Amino acid sequence: MVPVTVLTLDISFHDDSLREIEFRDAVSPYLSYLDSLRGALGKNNYAVDYCPPENRNGKPTGWSLRCILTISVGKNRAEHLILLFEAIVRLIDYELPDFEVDANAEILHFS
Repeated sequence: MVPVTVLTLDISFHDDSLREIEFRDAVSPYLSYLDSLRGALGKNNYAVDYCPPENRNGKPTGWSLRCILTISVGKNRAEHLILLFEAIVRLIDYELPDFEVDANAEILHFS
């Protein structure tokens, strides 16, 4: 069975002064990188969830988002895909210095 590659990207802004429209405008060009990656590999599951500011441990947080992309390709292509994803994440991190960018990639094998 072909493994499933799960790519997760989290972008957050820790200052609650940024409004939703400003946050979306700031991150949307970089989400298009992942959308292009998804489009190059066919129709795959892709979800983006925006989370509004909240108080955590008595400290206000700003807007954040989580993008999850699942792709089903062979093992060798999945390993190369993860390298490309990591390069895209480094680019996003470089382009958004005031934001926190975290990512995770894993290959799931089913039997």
